[in-house]
Amino acid sequence: MNNNFTTNEIGSTSLNNLLSSSSKNNIEIIKDIRLEINNKSSNNTVITEIYKDLLRAIISIFSKLVYRDEQENLINVPCWHGSSERVISKMKQESNLILPIVSIFRSNDSLVDNNRRRTDNHIIFEKYFDKVKNRAVRVASIASTPVDINYRISVWTKYQEDMDQLSEQIRRYFNPDLLIPTKHNNQTVSFLKEESSNVDVSLPDGQDRIIRRAFEVVVQSYIPNPKFVITNTGKIETLNTELYVPLK
Repeated sequence: MNNNFTTNEIGSTSLNNLLSSSSKNNIEIIKDIRLEINNKSSNNTVITEIYKDLLRAIISIFSKLVYRDEQENLINVPCWHGSSERVISKMKQESNLILPIVSIFRSNDSLVDNNRRRTDNHIIFEKYFDKVKNRAVRVASIASTPVDINYRISVWTKYQEDMDQLSEQIRRYFNPDLLIPTKHNNQTVSFLKEESSNVDVSLPDGQDRIIRRAFEVVVQSYIPNPKFVITNTGKIETLNTELYVPLK
């Protein structure tokens, strides 16, 4: 019997109790669980803010970039959120802007990755710890939706030597991938797709030319669906993230 549940999933304590105490057969119980979780998920209005969390995590990672100046001092490089147009506009407005800087921008809308997608009726079980009842529980949800999200990481410098130092560090991050930890998933994978350079950034007369290199990065993430606790009596309750913490 498959029914989109693995043997391990059916073997959880709460499901074992439910299956053994019910007059229904296992297939009927699993069908009821799947139907109720689908209905509850369809009516759920929780927003996970996965895009905001990912952007915050990426900015945190690339805020650690440094370069070595002429006095051999390691200087931290500011990391901004903004498109190339916004950064150029800021450069035109502020003649004393100090380079290097790094800017990060989501370059296009995310796309659902059908190669990683599971069927809509596939139910996933996870272990969580109930901080109030002080015990582990099983949490069920529809399989998360896989998405590919593209970001452009732009490095802006006055000197090629600074650009080489920063580019070296960014390339070293992707070996061959970079894990981006968020509160939803600490194993979100990202890859460096391509690089492009441009030294013809248009600035007002009298200012030095600006060197820019863009790193195109794709993040393979998942949009999580609402999660539900299945009690020993078969009741399905919405997970309260303040009361439960995930277990490995």
